[in-house]
Amino acid sequence: MQLSDQIRAYIQSRFETKRDTEDKAFDKKRSAATSPADLDAVEAAYTEKIAQLTHDYTPVVWLDSAAKRAKQISMATHVIKLVNSSAKGTSLITSESRYDPHYLDTSALENPVKDVSGNAASLDVAGLLQLTEDSGKSLLNYLQANDFSPLAPFAVDETQLQTWGQGLKQALEDQSPASHTLGKQVYFPLADGTYHLLAVLPSSTLIQTIDETIQHCRFSQAMKEARDAKKTNQLYPDPVVAYPNLALMTAGGSKPQNISQLNSQRRGRCYLLPATPPELREKLLPPLHVESLFHHGSVLTATRPIIKEMLTHLKEMHQNNVDSTLPHRDKIRDYIDQIIDAISGIVGQWQRLPAGWSDEAETLWPEHKRWADPNHPEWDIHDKSWHKALPKQFAQWLNDVLNGYSAKSFLFTGGDQSYWKKFFKQWRDQFRFDSFTGLSITSNAEQDEAEQQQSQTAPKQTSNAYANSSNANNTQGNTGETYLVLKRIQVTQANAVGGLTYGFPAITHFLGYVHALSRKLSAAHGITLSATSVVCHHHQIHAYRAAGYEPYIFAQTRNPLTHEGKTAPINEEGKMNMTVSLVIRAQGLNLINDEQRRDQCKAIQQLAERHRLAGGKITSIDGCYVTTHHEPVKVFRPLMPGAILVDRATLLATEAPDPTQTLKRWLKVSSLTYVSTQVPVKENSEETQIDWQQIDKNKGWLVPFMVGYKQISPLYPAGEVANMRDLNTPVSFVEPIHSIAEWIRRPSRIETLSSVMWRYHDDAPFYACRSEQAQTLSSDDLIDII
Repeated sequence: MQLSDQIRAYIQSRFETKRDTEDKAFDKKRSAATSPADLDAVEAAYTEKIAQLTHDYTPVVWLDSAAKRAKQISMATHVIKLVNSSAKGTSLITSESRYDPHYLDTSALENPVKDVSGNAASLDVAGLLQLTEDSGKSLLNYLQANDFSPLAPFAVDETQLQTWGQGLKQALEDQSPASHTLGKQVYFPLADGTYHLLAVLPSSTLIQTIDETIQHCRFSQAMKEARDAKKTNQLYPDPVVAYPNLALMTAGGSKPQNISQLNSQRRGRCYLLPATPPELREKLLPPLHVESLFHHGSVLTATRPIIKEMLTHLKEMHQNNVDSTLPHRDKIRDYIDQIIDAISGIVGQWQRLPAGWSDEAETLWPEHKRWADPNHPEWDIHDKSWHKALPKQFAQWLNDVLNGYSAKSFLFTGGDQSYWKKFFKQWRDQFRFDSFTGLSITSNAEQDEAEQQQSQTAPKQTSNAYANSSNANNTQGNTGETYLVLKRIQVTQANAVGGLTYGFPAITHFLGYVHALSRKLSAAHGITLSATSVVCHHHQIHAYRAAGYEPYIFAQTRNPLTHEGKTAPINEEGKMNMTVSLVIRAQGLNLINDEQRRDQCKAIQQLAERHRLAGGKITSIDGCYVTTHHEPVKVFRPLMPGAILVDRATLLATEAPDPTQTLKRWLKVSSLTYVSTQVPVKENSEETQIDWQQIDKNKGWLVPFMVGYKQISPLYPAGEVANMRDLNTPVSFVEPIHSIAEWIRRPSRIETLSSVMWRYHDDAPFYACRSEQAQTLSSDDLIDII
């Protein structure tokens, strides 16, 4: 059908819809009439309205009206009202842009649909612009090419045709770019030290595509038949695809049409995919039936592999008659550090049990009660005498374990026990056993150096390496780097939504927090912070399920009244409580003077507690300390239990990048897929049976994750975009971009620190956050698409 014929049919359908409404109203009023005079009045009013409608919906009159009303709407792919229903500003329609297979954005869509925002009363004009002829060309495409020929059959003359064309084109044009005070605006630091101010516009087109995909899997007739076949164990040609643990947000409340046309079609629905870390489900039981914490099963399990590795090293030294040189002593010292860190991690969990639990541990030694139950109300916090027994007990336990594992191949004596005792005593003196945290605020490696110097022994090599390259910014995780650790940051009411995901804040929140902290520290102490890694210990999302496998719904709070005393509009938001640790690369820390280093860590912790993280309030930080370790196991083991966030964007890419596969790969991370096959009942049997099997997914706790933004507009000079928070910084309109991340619970799986250290990366048109070192993957690691 020609486009002109479609225009005529569209106007006629609009007329018939309006007339049906008037007919229903007329029938209702006529049945309610109680006298002939009332009936005549109703019929006269109806006749007049139908005559007016007939006039208004003649093509010439209606097109005149549509051309005048077109400026009230905007054809767009990115809509500002999806940020906040009260925001009024620029909505954009994107053009072709650079595609990167590591990221999911609107450019990955094959045929992106257009949305319409603006005055809901003028959405009929959008319907006109989206009419498409058989060739696939829409009226919108004609107008973009300044071709008004589809409107020509209705125009009286050329002047009217040009008036219609130019008027309808106003839906495509936004002469004055503007954001809004309720819009999302974020600073992004560039490599040259300057900033771009980003005005974030969600992609309504991408939301619509994901919604159609998930709705098909949940409610389509084809998927229903496939699920029925799976229940009855019947063969079915298509797979069953499910998306468990979705969350649902609604834009626009009871009036989704006020947001956009596509939002109205979705009834405001926006699906969010889970980016939640793994649950730490270990049941934390107090050590009630042992005398010593060192003999508890959890401690033995955590330390066994380290002790066996240490024993192997000692056996090799003994068999090869190797002298106890400084490198070998440092190696043994590293093993002891790992053993003590593993023990302190277990004890740290017991320290977080309710105060007073040790009253039930009748057999537990008193000094171990004081260590594992530090908040007991009956303890005298000024009594430090219980500290003295621990080093000897540790040394005796380690000697006994080593002798047990060595199978009498050689014997560890009292001299070795004195050596272990000295190490534990040094470690004990760095810790505050009488507090809840029990955390060191000094560098393990550098404290070791200071104590070795006091005992007239040579300093550690790692410390010398740092001294030789203290000003280097080495991104490969060498020994010269220094890391600041903020341990167990407890945050309430943090943002649980990141782009099209929920369950954990986007990485941009953490890098923004570190960058803000770095600006303050640089000005006050000359300390610079850069890349950071994130460890999640605990998370609690404020959401609930109405029933069964329905998507999660976020719990909402009532907003305060507006300045006019009216109820504020409801804009759904997801909140969560979380406990995280940050490992941050730092420069400018004092690693020479022990007292000054402690003062620096204390000042950093106090400053860090005053900042907000991911929009939430920091209630406490267990501790702040410095480490020069460059091995991931040594850095992250003291922070366990927890899950470490790793960049896995490479999984989203393919050997031959295909934009049409990017969305499928990204969605597959959160989906479960089942297929049916015929298999023999028995081996070498011709009789078969139906078997439904789940398609194996990539190993690891993979999650979809928001990793930054992509530019969807020119870079505007400072002050050119209205209603920005800063008129002195260049502005760019952007959309969120997503990729894939992984939560890793075992530090031994991390090859280098650089692979888990996230930093800002600006490569136009991308404003991304990614790891410093990408992990090389084989083709077997790529996500298969069914």
